[in-house]
Amino acid sequence: MGCLDGEDFRSWNVLASHKIFESSLSVLVS
Repeated sequence: MGCLDGEDFRSWNVLASHKIFESSLSVLVS
């Protein structure tokens, strides 16, 4: 994929954190 610059890495990191948060939230709810 090549190198990520700071901006891409940060937005990917935010997206990943959001996905993890959503999945753990759905586990707690169910």
